[in-house]
Amino acid sequence: MPHLCCAQADDLHSSHEQEYTEAMAEMMMMAAPPANDLEGFASAAAVKHYAPDMVLEPVHTEIAADFDFDQASAAMTVTHTIKCNRSLPIDAHTPQATIDAASSLTLHGVAFEDLSVTGEALEGHEYDGREIQLRWASPFPGKGATRTVTLKYTVIKPVTGLYFNGGAGGHGQPAHGTYVATDHETERARYWLACVDLPTVRTTLTFHLTAPASFEAVANGAAIGEPVAVEGNPARSVTSWHLDWPCPSYLISMCVGEFNSVVDRDAVLPDGRKVPIKYFGSMLMPADQVFRGLDQTPQMIEWASAKLGHNLPWQKYYQYTNTACGGAMENISLVGWAEHVHMDARHARDNKYGVDMTNFHELTHTWFGDAVVMRYFEHVWLKESWATYLPLVYLAEGYNADSTTAEERRDLSEMRIQDTRERYFAQTKRYMRPIVNRRFDSSWDMFDASTYPGGASRIHVLRGLMGDEVFWPAVSDYIHTYAKKTAETDDFRKIMEKHSGLNLTQFFDQWFYSKGHPVVKAAYAFDAKSGVASVTIEQTQENKDKSVPLFALDIPVHFVTDSGKVYRSVASFDGTSNKAAARVQTGSKPVRVELDPHGFALYELAAPFNPSQEMSLETAKNGSDVVNRVFAYRALLKDASDYSVARKVRAAMLAEKSTHVRRAVAAELAKLRHAPYLELALEQIDFETDDLTRRAMVFGLDFKHPLLSEYARAKLADPAVRQNWTYMQISSLVTMLAAQADDRDYAQLRRWAQGLDLEGMEFYSKVRAAAVRGLAQFKSEAAARDILAINATVAADKGMRLTSGFKLAVIGALAAISAWVPTKPLGADIAEAIAEYLFDESAERVRIVAAMSVINLPKELSGPHLAHVRSAAALLATQLRTYVIKAADAAAAKANLDHPAVAKLKTAVATLEKKLDSIKSKYAGQETENAIAAAARKGKPTPVAIEAVVVAADRAATPEPAPLLKDVDGFKVVRTAAELTADANALVTAVRRVHDAIGALPASERTYENVIVRLTRIENRMMSELFSYMLPRQMDPNPEVRDASTAVAKVLQEFSIEMGKREDLYLALKAAEPMMPATVDDETKRYVSRMLRDFRREGLELTPEQRAEDKVLQVRMGDLSRDFSRNVAEDKTTVEFTAAELAGMPQSYLDGLARSTTDPAKYVVTMAYPDRIPLMERCDVAETRRKVEFDAGIMAPMNKALMEEMVALRSKRAALYGYKNHAQFRLEINMAKNPETVNAFLEDLRAKLRPMAEKEIGELLAIKNAERTAAGLPVETTLHSWDKAYYLEKYKQLHFDFDSDQLKPYFAYETVLKGMFAMYSEIFGMTFTQVADAKVWHEDVTAWRVHDAKTNDYLGAFYLDMHPRPGAFTHAAVFGVRPGCQLADGSFQVPVCAMKCNFTKPTPTTPSLLTHMEIVTMWHEFGHAVHHIATGNRIKYARFSGTSTSRDFSEAPSQLYENWVWEPTVLKNLSSHYQTGAKIPDALVEKLCKSKNVGNGLQYLRQLQFCYVDMTLHQLAPGAAVPDTTELWAKISQDVALFSLQDGMHPQTTFAHIMSGYDAGYYGYLFSEVFAQDMYAKFKAAPGGIMDKAVGAAYRNEVIGRGGTRDEFDLLRTFLGREPNSDAFLKDILG
Repeated sequence: MPHLCCAQADDLHSSHEQEYTEAMAEMMMMAAPPANDLEGFASAAAVKHYAPDMVLEPVHTEIAADFDFDQASAAMTVTHTIKCNRSLPIDAHTPQATIDAASSLTLHGVAFEDLSVTGEALEGHEYDGREIQLRWASPFPGKGATRTVTLKYTVIKPVTGLYFNGGAGGHGQPAHGTYVATDHETERARYWLACVDLPTVRTTLTFHLTAPASFEAVANGAAIGEPVAVEGNPARSVTSWHLDWPCPSYLISMCVGEFNSVVDRDAVLPDGRKVPIKYFGSMLMPADQVFRGLDQTPQMIEWASAKLGHNLPWQKYYQYTNTACGGAMENISLVGWAEHVHMDARHARDNKYGVDMTNFHELTHTWFGDAVVMRYFEHVWLKESWATYLPLVYLAEGYNADSTTAEERRDLSEMRIQDTRERYFAQTKRYMRPIVNRRFDSSWDMFDASTYPGGASRIHVLRGLMGDEVFWPAVSDYIHTYAKKTAETDDFRKIMEKHSGLNLTQFFDQWFYSKGHPVVKAAYAFDAKSGVASVTIEQTQENKDKSVPLFALDIPVHFVTDSGKVYRSVASFDGTSNKAAARVQTGSKPVRVELDPHGFALYELAAPFNPSQEMSLETAKNGSDVVNRVFAYRALLKDASDYSVARKVRAAMLAEKSTHVRRAVAAELAKLRHAPYLELALEQIDFETDDLTRRAMVFGLDFKHPLLSEYARAKLADPAVRQNWTYMQISSLVTMLAAQADDRDYAQLRRWAQGLDLEGMEFYSKVRAAAVRGLAQFKSEAAARDILAINATVAADKGMRLTSGFKLAVIGALAAISAWVPTKPLGADIAEAIAEYLFDESAERVRIVAAMSVINLPKELSGPHLAHVRSAAALLATQLRTYVIKAADAAAAKANLDHPAVAKLKTAVATLEKKLDSIKSKYAGQETENAIAAAARKGKPTPVAIEAVVVAADRAATPEPAPLLKDVDGFKVVRTAAELTADANALVTAVRRVHDAIGALPASERTYENVIVRLTRIENRMMSELFSYMLPRQMDPNPEVRDASTAVAKVLQEFSIEMGKREDLYLALKAAEPMMPATVDDETKRYVSRMLRDFRREGLELTPEQRAEDKVLQVRMGDLSRDFSRNVAEDKTTVEFTAAELAGMPQSYLDGLARSTTDPAKYVVTMAYPDRIPLMERCDVAETRRKVEFDAGIMAPMNKALMEEMVALRSKRAALYGYKNHAQFRLEINMAKNPETVNAFLEDLRAKLRPMAEKEIGELLAIKNAERTAAGLPVETTLHSWDKAYYLEKYKQLHFDFDSDQLKPYFAYETVLKGMFAMYSEIFGMTFTQVADAKVWHEDVTAWRVHDAKTNDYLGAFYLDMHPRPGAFTHAAVFGVRPGCQLADGSFQVPVCAMKCNFTKPTPTTPSLLTHMEIVTMWHEFGHAVHHIATGNRIKYARFSGTSTSRDFSEAPSQLYENWVWEPTVLKNLSSHYQTGAKIPDALVEKLCKSKNVGNGLQYLRQLQFCYVDMTLHQLAPGAAVPDTTELWAKISQDVALFSLQDGMHPQTTFAHIMSGYDAGYYGYLFSEVFAQDMYAKFKAAPGGIMDKAVGAAYRNEVIGRGGTRDEFDLLRTFLGREPNSDAFLKDILG
């Protein structure tokens, strides 16, 4: 989560603002779903950001502000002096872009009223509510030339950046006095100041601040004289300030108003100069409390100036408070604070340390951020990491030096450095990013734990590497060199190298430009024989998928013996190995081992280092540094079941002198929650004397336990505790008591929550806030009513301290209890109360917490108020507004709000728009926002409908689909199980949200743009992602990922069903169709027609009851399909055979088989094609063939019931839609159109093929019997099914002297692949390039890009996964991964697919050698891949991309390509003997081609068998009983394929086609082959023959390049120049 303000010291925010921290974290996670290599940090839409060009640059800014405190407004006059930074010879050859850059400038400025602009040579300006475009009539005359421009405007209660406070408590504040103050981080100055609001632009400043003469007015720099009375109005005066130091906009600062101010002593710098110091608190703050908070400032300035060797450059150092500030901000010479800076003596015991650290953090920015400015946000660590790190150094060397020992200060510093590391480590569990990073959604995102503690930890490592004697002079040199300049990371590196003599390139590469950090496991060993002690350390963080490297680092290890002698060694990593060891001969066994005792190495322990219990206990008690001691305690407490450890730890803790160790151990004890450990924890609290440690000890015990109940009750009843413990300690006791939810305590908790019984507590709101939260623990209606009553008193409590913090507690309590009360009326009242805070004017953090609380309410409560959240987002800065709107939209999508809810939203938002009117919030820069603002100024409700607001927010929040694929790695196909689930859920949420918005449109807004355009865009996005989520279930080697992908497929299938059932979308589309422009293209018309057709086919013309029934049917059918496919994929059936049982199989085949684990003499044959098919063709042992056929036919037996249930459900669904059977329903959208056409086609083909097949059986049986006779065996009258392939091979050998194994040596896979690419390139004009470093799911997989051979246009990409492995798809197929489509910006997204085959894997001695049928398969499947890619850069809609044609045509292109590998010239070109390189002999090719039609009758009848099974099952009349599918298969096998089924077999259980899309469609393989052969006939008749480029180009452009944009018969007619026919097909198969 990005941090909340500049200062990030651990103790900065009191626990009463925990709601804010939690809300911010959740808002970021909801708003930015992971989808890229910076997952969790940046959204998929995030782009790289670069510092802007500055041809023209403001160099001085003069700001005149006249404040009206009653109206919370300022009349502004801002004059910029602008300088040209480049020489500009203007002539006829000067590019227009250069002229434009020298004659225009963009200033930021949000929601300015009555803007006017004047200036020298200024031609004009344009203002869109967010940016001011300045245009000069002519370019600046040359480098160094300057011009001035003056802008006059009014700002009225800006959304952020400039905050007004009313004297009597107006503008949402209590009576803190009247004042106005700034707070700018980041990019917030633009809300009141016209400026270039980026850190690269730094100007000197002059202020003229007009306000009541009694007010103090302070700004950056030094005062210019005394205040001057306003002419004609002596009650007002003008105070002027000037800063002669370049200042970026985010550091511009001023405060004007009534303050309790106090002067501190001057800071005396090393050169003797004195710096005046003054503090400004609100009127609510007594001066002594302000002083107490900031009194360390002079000492800090003096120490830092000396340490850095660079004096504080400012003329003064003032600090002021601002109730709206999120924390603290370092503005040059005028630091801004939130009000927690003031404290009485008791509160100082809680808060002083945190404020001191924050104070030093902001002071550090004087040198790191202000004197030296980061060039742009990717280098923000140069600012914030240093401001986090230098205070840690101050802790050791300067903090409270007069009251603490050097050892105490060292321990404090070391422990806080470790705490800093652990804060960074905690963030990396959510996301990792490089410290220097250009890709983010908002610059504000860069202010996160990677920058603050992550960067600080790296600075510490660098300091350790260089040594203090080199490091600090180098740092001083860096400041002197770049003071008044901008700096980048490389600038810092070069200075460090200059002083150290080190080459730090690798250091910065791994620590600043790479992700992650070392995560290590450490193991101790001692060899008593040799006396050698060792610690082996292993880096475990390396993750190539996430680009997390191994690190080069040294980890010192100290071994200490019982004599006290220390033996030192180092575990050194060079960045290439994950293991290193520290070894040393100690002689005797060490009593303790310490890792990195000096604390300069950066690493995280994957598990506590525990060499032994005795050694850890010794280290815990006597370790040389506090960090190793804490680590040792953690190791001891790791095993909570060993209560003897508790006794040992107790004894050690009673003697423990370090408060830091005691605090860390208490945190570990609180995690255990076992009575012995809790007793120890409570005992430690009573013994503790350090306030911060006691506070931390109590704070962690906020759970239910009898021991805690008794303890909290007793302590809170003790007057000494209430008088002497700090506010935060007492608050933690209240939290502990409330966690018990004991009715005996309720009355007292309620009184505290009401502000009663808190006498003597100056800062009682902290205790009261804890009590309010505590009431929510009771989860009762009574508690809810009490919290509501307390909420009603908040606004009236003007004198209460830290009002905004208490509001956060009230909001948190209301949200927490909302789930435990009835929705009506109590729950509704709670939701309404929280929603009112959306427009709270006291502090931005209150509005943020309210927004996230509304979003997270139960959906029946949040629904009516989500529109409030969107509207109230106008009160937030842009970077926050975007996150809140996205989070609200995500919640709305999750709630799936229906029409009544949307209607309520309209009413609610209409009311809120009036409220917005009253506070004059601006939606500048957007048409909708301007309309609202304009209506507000006119004093009437806005006419802008809520749908327009929702649509605008949706457009802003929804990223467009991924940009044009430039690198295969840029499109994510490899995911973990968690990523699959998260990404798929995010997609569903995003799509549903857009559909909700479209469905909620009123009739008047159901336009072409609002409905059809948005539907196409969101469908393009959905289809661009969803296929990649389902791919892993077929491919991924990890079963966990496959399971997740299967589960995701279920989610997506159910969501698809949900989409198809949305009547609101159907009605919106029907309404929008007549409004399509007359000029709309044919593809769009087809899209709308198909969408309407699909909605009808999803039942939207059915009754509501029928629709509900249909949804149930579809969900179940989706489950059946997924389960069927998974059962097949995960069936691991194998058979084991001896070598004798595999007689006839070549040695290369045997070498590719695994050996049995139980009998090494046996080979393991799987059911995968490379094992099974060659065996059925070659094995001489009939029993072996029979057994393999049988075992392949009994796989996945559970699928029988799934198939029969699926058939019944399909029949039932067809009847529901009014069709006579499922086939009729399916076929109406295919080329065949109806079952009758298919039946006639099958019968005609069967009649033609049967005589041919019967003849073939006779011929094969004759060969079989000849063999039997020769062997002395009786003849047989039956050719068995397991004989067919074997004797077909024998037939080829006998009649053509042809053995298919003779071919294989000539067709190594890699050779064939290259040849195939060459042929496609020649005929179809495509080139194929392998991606060497592509991220893939298995080492066998390769990735490829496809370009147009002539234009080099990028067409698409594909993956090849060509060998079998467990769990992967066992057949051959091409899976779409991403379709091609046109993006919103007009560019095209290229398609991506993945091809899976199961070719024999290479062995150490033999490459993968292909049979001819495998080559045919390869050509066929690659045809699908080419079809998928051919539509790249020309198809608008994903639904028409690639193979998205009718089922009975989609196979035609692939079947077409099979013809080429029966052509002698092609086979010759493809061949190369893997050992000799020789081409295949012509005679062998001739024999192969002659054998082409051998067995055609039998092979095609087998295909017809599948078709008949499919059509028989899917032509069942409604209500008819589903036949036993095993019996049906056996009957059709006998009747159609002419072979009987072995008893016990059920081959249909692996017939996945008809369970996953080919139902009533398997005929398409044969049907489409008719068209394939017809198209091939055109190639053969062409002048260039089968390699004719003109025909190839026509085919690519007019057939596969059209995808599904035209009817298939039209595609064929255009390409063929006539009507298609079956002549070529019949000639090919019948001979």
